[in-house]
Amino acid sequence: MQVVDVVFGDSEVALRCVSALCGVATVPVAYVAARELGGRRMVAWSAALLVAVNPMLVWYSQEARPYSLLALAAAAFGLVLHNAGLAGLAAALLILSLARPAPQPE
Repeated sequence: MQVVDVVFGDSEVALRCVSALCGVATVPVAYVAARELGGRRMVAWSAALLVAVNPMLVWYSQEARPYSLLALAAAAFGLVLHNAGLAGLAAALLILSLARPAPQPE
């Protein structure tokens, strides 16, 4: 959240804006992931609709906490894992290790 403070400021609106943007970005990632897995457009639209109207994800998008970023990262990582297959599992695990949370100052 320190990066968010530097880029957007430390107001409540700025902190919530980042969560809202991550929540909105989760919808197309879910669409693409469902399209890759399901193969049909109707499945992809259904997944995107479920993500868009899911009460928990909408709530996370309104919070000033990184929960919606976690949902976006999980959806994107699932898509990366699917596209990598077993041959690219090492690369996917490398991406996961680089995507770890930053240490919190004490």
